Amino acid sequence: MKSTLIMSVPQTNASKGKVMLKEYNGRRIETEHIFKWMTAHVASRIKTIRFSEQLMDDWYQMEKQPVKMFLFARLLQPPAFFSALSIKFTGRIEFIFIDVRNWDNTTCLEEIGVQQMPSYILKTPEGIYRYGNSTGEFISLHAMDAFLRSVQPEVNDLFILSLVMVNLMAWMDLFITQGATIKRFVVLISTLGTYNSLLIISWLPILGFLQLPYLDNFYEYSLKLLRYADTTTIASWVRADWTFYSSHPALFLSTYLAHGLLIDYFEKKRRCSNEDQNANNLEWLSSLWDWYT
Repeated sequence: MKSTLIMSVPQTNASKGKVMLKEYNGRRIETEHIFKWMTAHVASRIKTIRFSEQLMDDWYQMEKQPVKMFLFARLLQPPAFFSALSIKFTGRIEFIFIDVRNWDNTTCLEEIGVQQMPSYILKTPEGIYRYGNSTGEFISLHAMDAFLRSVQPEVNDLFILSLVMVNLMAWMDLFITQGATIKRFVVLISTLGTYNSLLIISWLPILGFLQLPYLDNFYEYSLKLLRYADTTTIASWVRADWTFYSSHPALFLSTYLAHGLLIDYFEKKRRCSNEDQNANNLEWLSSLWDWYT
């Protein structure tokens, strides 16, 4: 039976547009050849500029897509991670690749502010931001994905972030609660259910609020303020920590556990006069049954 390799890529630049299927027709099935085929097809979606006149026309052109990510490099095609990001941010950010291998006139590059190769520049209505000059801004898929999600997030990104933060706070109740082990987990389950229910209930009116057609200006101003905040030095520190800990989950869990144990220690010191904290599981269940009956 013959195997078939099919790749789906977005057909348009819309956020939730149609996709097209590409079938691999190469004779070689080595990983290197398949990777080159995938990279070439994905890179073909990115707008490529090879002449300085075309760059200046595009740079000062006002289009519907206000946020653009430019890559200036002496390459035949953009790297694979840059092409992959263009698919992840379809409809949010326009990715443009500028091939400067055969450029003799670099006046336009100096006018834009390109001083080195390769150079990644994010162009927004508020100005330009040179990616790679701040803490944690590595030339990698994970780091640039975190950066672009922070400057041009979707509602889904904000919901996932709030979900993670709420559950991290809820799990701290396991260490704050003193007493029997069963008591800790009962309180934890109750806290998780309460926090997540309140989070979902809070998001429902927000989603309905954002669907109103006359709030487009409010949404644009919110993104503008967010871009101002996320291009600061403090924001780069936060992204660097996020990128580091998300790349090392074991270290993140160890740090979180250490914070929890530290909180547990101080809570025991603070509640040393409380007799309930010394009760074992059976005693606590017995007291819970007495309270229920």
